[in-house]
Amino acid sequence: MFVTGITASLSWYLHDVAYIIATKIAKKSFEGKDKGENHIFHQFIHYWIHYECVKVLVVFGIQPTIRSDIESWSPELHAVFTYFTSKTENKQYKATAFEVLDTLFDNTDHGYFNKVNIAGKQILNHDPNPILNLVILSYLRQLQQLFYAVGDGVLQRDWNGFGRYFGTSKTTKDLRNIGMSKANSGVRVLITDVSYFKPNEDRKDVITSLEEWAARLLKPHITELNRETRARL
Repeated sequence: MFVTGITASLSWYLHDVAYIIATKIAKKSFEGKDKGENHIFHQFIHYWIHYECVKVLVVFGIQPTIRSDIESWSPELHAVFTYFTSKTENKQYKATAFEVLDTLFDNTDHGYFNKVNIAGKQILNHDPNPILNLVILSYLRQLQQLFYAVGDGVLQRDWNGFGRYFGTSKTTKDLRNIGMSKANSGVRVLITDVSYFKPNEDRKDVITSLEEWAARLLKPHITELNRETRARL
């Protein structure tokens, strides 16, 4: 548990997102057995998504308040976030909210949910404060709606300007086995610093930053923001 008071289920949602990004979204198809250090790439993605979540907790709080304008761009997300903010006061949104949960759980790709019993639909339904979990679930969903629909050889499919993690048939025992390759290229570029793990955020088709996605759903509870957060908000 990386922050006192955060539920175990939130940690599992973050594990789940990191798994999907590292193994399916930010990973290029590779024929044959990959002898590269893909587990190290996975670990860096894991650290990055947790870093993003820590910033969400700092900016929006452990018990965040939802924005009032969500309905203008997504009536479905407005319904599910409003309902779970106060079930007794917002019963009119219950049917739509559970339809959204079906999409987020049953019709979205997950990596860990079938292995644990603390992150399922029924657990979220009984969670007294599931808003942060819903932010993470909806973030993963919108990533998949873009990246899963784009072909492996299309540049739009790349995680950043270096491309995606690309395997190798060669075996070494150091970081030389971590490489990236663009969608339209067979060239493998070695990862030399942590910038290779960060996604391209200058996009209009998908929100790659968890913090920016949260900003579209939640109200900041602090006014002193760093430069990166100000740009995203």
